[in-house]
Amino acid sequence: MKLLVIGSGKMGSAIAWNLCLHTEVNTVGLVDAYEPCLKKTAAWINSPKIKTHHIPDGDRDGLMKLMQSYDVSVAALPEIRQGNELIEDAVTAGINLVDIHAEYHRRPNELYLEGLNIPDGVSPENYGEQLHQRAVEKGITLLGCMGYAPGLSNLTIGHGIAAMDRADTAIARAGGIPAPEVAHQYPLKYMVTWCWDQTLDCVLDDTRLVKDGKIQDVPPLSEYEQFRFQHFGKDFQMEAFIAPGMESLVYTRPDLKNCYEKTIRWPGYVDAMASMKACGLFDTTPVSYKQTQIIPKDFCARVMEPKLLAKKQDPDISIMWNTVIGQTDGKPARRDYYMWVDADMKNSITSMGVATGFPAAETAIMMAQGAFSKKGILAPEDAFDDTTYHQLLKNLEPRGIVIEEVIS
Repeated sequence: MKLLVIGSGKMGSAIAWNLCLHTEVNTVGLVDAYEPCLKKTAAWINSPKIKTHHIPDGDRDGLMKLMQSYDVSVAALPEIRQGNELIEDAVTAGINLVDIHAEYHRRPNELYLEGLNIPDGVSPENYGEQLHQRAVEKGITLLGCMGYAPGLSNLTIGHGIAAMDRADTAIARAGGIPAPEVAHQYPLKYMVTWCWDQTLDCVLDDTRLVKDGKIQDVPPLSEYEQFRFQHFGKDFQMEAFIAPGMESLVYTRPDLKNCYEKTIRWPGYVDAMASMKACGLFDTTPVSYKQTQIIPKDFCARVMEPKLLAKKQDPDISIMWNTVIGQTDGKPARRDYYMWVDADMKNSITSMGVATGFPAAETAIMMAQGAFSKKGILAPEDAFDDTTYHQLLKNLEPRGIVIEEVIS
């Protein structure tokens, strides 16, 4: 079995490391446009299964040719443009793909179209459907949104909906934050474990969701709530607020009256970010300063990021609490799904790397084994049935990812 990981950064390295653990995997290709990162990741994994490929950014023909030499590709690219280009390349090349990117390319979000070659006069929705139909005709599966959130959040919510006669509400809550013993050492009690610029976008961009039976865009930091997480022997006060996510479920489960995702943080984060936003520190309109033009958001992002980067050996955690509410046998029904993932300090893998990278890696192996019969551009809630859902959870348990389901 030969699997290719596209991107050798934080998530790509965790995916490749996981794949190398499997005896049925003979070769793990690792491709990146930035050669120093590629070499660093290969040296860290230190496995004879690793084969590196340096392909410059923009060499789409070279990447497609490389992808065709592997059984399944796994995408772990940081930029929206790169992810959008890759989905087109995978369809053109006729390659099975697992992607941790948050975009549901069968229904592209009008806010994130950079990199897509949409012809004049064609709507994003129609273009996404064209991509899907081309993939179906080529007999390939492109499973997107397959990481932590989106990914495990979609899977658990999809499982809860399928277990009910009727589901009305689906709420995902997920977040990556510093472990409680080190959180006080970081401003905002937040630690950068993903892409800081995209994290900032969560407090700037409106979010598409389903509320009261209608698809609508709501302002960031809305639907605020506080809650106590009391599972896996933990007991901590948390807060959550609306964030981009659940893009696919808006379309794949149209009968839901309410469907949205929230980001989990330690208390105080929302107030701090709202205050900075109100002061204009995240504005995108240039301002004049000492005979130069500065974009406040870009400047603040670069100033803040070094202060929020994880200090060596400081662990992060990934938390999830998802809720599905509906009816079964004519009676009210509810299913809650809980997860708490610690960092793998022994192998120097962040909790975010575990929670995002490992589900993608295990899914890619299942795909190479023929576990997914559906073709086209699929979301996790459509690709997995009850058998493959429980198989994935079983595969993830030894890797430190356990999902607790509570039925009420």
